[in-house]
Amino acid sequence: MFTLSIVIGICLPFFHVNPVKALFWSAVANGFLAPPVLLGVLLVATDAKLMENQPSGRLQRVIVGLTTLLMTGAAVAMFV
Repeated sequence: MFTLSIVIGICLPFFHVNPVKALFWSAVANGFLAPPVLLGVLLVATDAKLMENQPSGRLQRVIVGLTTLLMTGAAVAMFV
């Protein structure tokens, strides 16, 4: 996978793609994908069965929940 990423990066100028713009848009995509991933982590971390009776504590759940809400708000605010 790493080698494929390098090859794609080398080929970008041949297809007239600005590498800086590609990096910017990949960061934007990451910003949109992070909240659902954080929500998934939160759901898994709170499930006692999946965590073998060691679910995350209340403080950790609150922090991840707030982070998810803030990142979702930032993603929405980018287009408002």
